[in-house]
Amino acid sequence: MKKFTSGGPSETARKRRLRVQPKSLYSGQEAAVKLIDRRVARSAFGVVVMVTAALLAGRPMQGAARQTGRSTEQQPTTKETRDRHVFMTVVDKNDAPVTDLTAADVTVREDGVAREISSVTRATAPMQIALLVDDSAAAMTLTMDLRQGLTGFVNTIAETNPDTEFSVITFGERPTTQAPFTTSLSVVTRAVNKIMARSGAGAYFLQAIEETAKVLKKKAGPRSIILAFVAEDGPEFSNISHDRVAEILKDSRVALWTIILQGDGAAATASNERRERASVLTDVAKASGGGFKSILDHQGITRAYSLLASQLTSQLDVTYARPDRLIPPTKMEVTVKRDGLRVIAPNWAGQR
Repeated sequence: MKKFTSGGPSETARKRRLRVQPKSLYSGQEAAVKLIDRRVARSAFGVVVMVTAALLAGRPMQGAARQTGRSTEQQPTTKETRDRHVFMTVVDKNDAPVTDLTAADVTVREDGVAREISSVTRATAPMQIALLVDDSAAAMTLTMDLRQGLTGFVNTIAETNPDTEFSVITFGERPTTQAPFTTSLSVVTRAVNKIMARSGAGAYFLQAIEETAKVLKKKAGPRSIILAFVAEDGPEFSNISHDRVAEILKDSRVALWTIILQGDGAAATASNERRERASVLTDVAKASGGGFKSILDHQGITRAYSLLASQLTSQLDVTYARPDRLIPPTKMEVTVKRDGLRVIAPNWAGQR
């Protein structure tokens, strides 16, 4: 039998352990150092990964830039665009409407920049038409002609666009609403048939525009229109400048159309109020996207209403793209490429 010392290993086992122990102790120290190195390496790798990810998120890879043939600083920014609408009437030399235009025929510029036209179609959106009628003393002999012309106008518009709303406002002595906005032809017809000139009354045409435009602004319809008849011989008592009227129409997005019964040329500009009115009847009307028709006597009233009804029912809806930007454009120019045609469209950008 082999003998062992009390509680101790055999001599052979002791020697084996002694041979192994130095190496074992060294290996333990090395393992500890390697463990620390691995942890440090992992932390450093994590930092590198995070920094690299941040750099990649902040700028495109240079290789991708080389593939596009431009540096990363030269990459263009894409601006979001929105469709806009402008309503226009196009007429020939005889004032007859032209409706067969296409996108290739029309050019829209805003602040001198041409916009992309996506479509040109017949305008079908409902209209809101405020009929302003001069019932001052200057219209004393025009009652029957006005009633006939207005009735024919309303019927023509309603046949083509039955959702059109009409209102009737007279402005002799003061602006007075004879019929609020309605699609009821019977209500509008009754209001028209009650029109009667006021003896001794002057006109408040510009004030009537101001009040009516506020109503139309609240309605916020797609095609807001004021159609006014004015007897130019009568005095104007509104204390409003034509510039102020233009601002009101632009803010309300209202197109002003006018029928002007011409009188004595000197009388039309005899006072500052009349001069302001004369500018509104022509210049401001054109800038707003409307037109004007001058007539020489009462016999032209019915024909003038009929002509404007034809032009309004033949309007075109031009859809174009405009890039979004903080400062919107202020000026608009709508033209057509065909010769011999006249465009009736707003000069104020951003109508719709």
